[in-house]
Amino acid sequence: MEKKYAAKGFELVWISLDEDLPAHQRMVTRLRMRGKLICDGKGTEGELAKLYGLDDVYETFLVGRDGVLTAVDLHDDELDRAIAAAVK
Repeated sequence: MEKKYAAKGFELVWISLDEDLPAHQRMVTRLRMRGKLICDGKGTEGELAKLYGLDDVYETFLVGRDGVLTAVDLHDDELDRAIAAAVK
């Protein structure tokens, strides 16, 4: 998805709650994840989880260029449509 919209200013940011940093790095390498990758290694008790209100490994957040959160927990076609609308 990041390749599809990169020219329009879309940036993908991953926040991981993984407490096992070596396992996190192996996953990033295995899945060839692109974009900004952030992991504090402290799970749901870490600062990242508290700062963003995260309690699940699989949550999506769509943030506009203005820094305003525009959508939460979108997946697949629904997420693709929301990104397309946001980068117009």
